Amino acid sequence: MKHFTFVILALFGLLSTLSAQDIIDSLSSQGETRLYRVHLPNGQAPTEPVPLVFALHGLGDNMNNFSGVGFSQVGDTANFIAVYPQAVTLPLLNANGWRIGTPVDGPESDVVFLSELLDTLM
Repeated sequence: MKHFTFVILALFGLLSTLSAQDIIDSLSSQGETRLYRVHLPNGQAPTEPVPLVFALHGLGDNMNNFSGVGFSQVGDTANFIAVYPQAVTLPLLNANGWRIGTPVDGPESDVVFLSELLDTLM
């Protein structure tokens, strides 16, 4: 019985290393701490290169909610990494949104943030 239990535990450990994984992390961009979520596909070997897809949520949404729209599941089957960056709260709209450097969203641009995020992940 002990041998059987050990085999089951070893198999569970092996399967858990092959399962998909979500990681939430942050980086400093333009003087702000910015969050992002990364979904690594099932069975992804650390040395195997795979495509990376940014999934940008819409106005008023957030990275955690948007991570449930299906990109992660497609990434598991199509073997790509899904990245869900978090937008900032736009003061005039009082909602999460992406900045492009207009009077409505301020002088910063999220193109810089996304470029720095890509550099961080590569």
